[in-house]
Amino acid sequence: MRIWKYISKLGVKPDDSKEDKRMSIILNQISLLGVLVFFSLAVILFVIGFKQISAALSLAMTMSVVILFLSWLGQKQISRWAAIILYPFIPLGVFIYFGAEVKAEFIFFFLILIPVIILETIIEKVIAYFYYALMLVLGYVYLKYNLPIGYLSPLEIWVSNVIIFINTGIFVYILTSFYQKSTKYYEEKNELLINQLEHRSKDLEQYSIMIQSQNEAFLELNYKLQRQNEELTKAINERDHVVKVVAHDLKSPISRIGGLVSLLKTASTEEEYNNYISILEDISKESSKLIDDVLTLDDDKALSCEIIDADTMMKRFVSSVSYQAKLKNINVEYLNKAQNNIFKSDSIMVNRVVDNILSNALKYSPKGSLVKVVVEEFNDHLVFKIKDSGPGFSEEDKKNMFKKYKKLSAKPTGGEASFGLGLSIVKKLCDDLNINLSVNNNIGEPGATFILSVPRKLSVEYNLSVTA
Repeated sequence: MRIWKYISKLGVKPDDSKEDKRMSIILNQISLLGVLVFFSLAVILFVIGFKQISAALSLAMTMSVVILFLSWLGQKQISRWAAIILYPFIPLGVFIYFGAEVKAEFIFFFLILIPVIILETIIEKVIAYFYYALMLVLGYVYLKYNLPIGYLSPLEIWVSNVIIFINTGIFVYILTSFYQKSTKYYEEKNELLINQLEHRSKDLEQYSIMIQSQNEAFLELNYKLQRQNEELTKAINERDHVVKVVAHDLKSPISRIGGLVSLLKTASTEEEYNNYISILEDISKESSKLIDDVLTLDDDKALSCEIIDADTMMKRFVSSVSYQAKLKNINVEYLNKAQNNIFKSDSIMVNRVVDNILSNALKYSPKGSLVKVVVEEFNDHLVFKIKDSGPGFSEEDKKNMFKKYKKLSAKPTGGEASFGLGLSIVKKLCDDLNINLSVNNNIGEPGATFILSVPRKLSVEYNLSVTA
């Protein structure tokens, strides 16, 4: 059995297509089977005395050997056509040896078998049938004119017909059987491969779905982490800004406290001493409130609405900055033109606004200059005007003056530090308190004037943050 498989695969190349391999194996099997059958039968017939029939079968065996040899050499196309061309010589040999006594229908049946088995294309089959038809015509002419070379006895004619019939039937059966087995074998292999491919395809599809699902989950997780990272970064930046704002707004009260302590040492009367002490207490409360706001940063806050006396508030500011003004020999002049100085607002936030503006006025005014503070009233608003003697604001400064961390063209005149936060804080607080803020350069003299139009009553409650 192993020898049969080995011989069947002779001449088959690894890089051949499946169809070429199949055709080569079938040709090998047909040729090998023909050699075995015809050789055995020819020997038997020769021994029992049918030498002419043995010679015809030997011719068929020779044809099979030629086809087999060509197939082993890998000449599949040549071997197929060799089979087509040599095959008719079997019945022609029968014609020559047995003459007209042999039945032509056996020869015809024998002729039409091979093209169905070994040929691939319609063109090849048409050519083969045309060739076989020509051979049949030649056989018919031979029978028509009765040109026998040898004469047979009635027994030999009967034996010849029986042998040809049996041989043809066996040959057709064997060829068909091997073709079906070969076809079934490759069909089973193809079906197995198809099933494996389908199984692999399903596995790949499930794996692809799993990968896609994992990828979607990863993208979703990545998106969430990115959002959380952005929120965390925003929170960190917000807290960092809060710390800077608080540090900025605590700097002025601490500076004023230091100045008031120096003034306390030189107070000449008890009234003056008590006044300084009262201002220190107010500044301490403001600073404490600002620190409390930082410690409760995550809590929502609302504006507190308190009754404030504008005149008292401004006088306290003028007194608290008197020491800083004295250091730069700046005269702080206060003028109140309002009849009614009472308004309602958040006192801590209003103090932060005035403190930032007044501190800037002293910071940017040159030594020996004037800072003027005026309180007026207009309809239902109190108007605070703080006029300095600094360099004023350029057009570029006006575009950036309320932006965070934007340093303007003016420089402090006493070497004070500048962080670019003060005016952005003022703007945010004014928006929260519904205060109208405007800035104008002084006409005909150096400096600028900040104007705060404060409503008498804070009618709208705002949610606040210390991040002003």
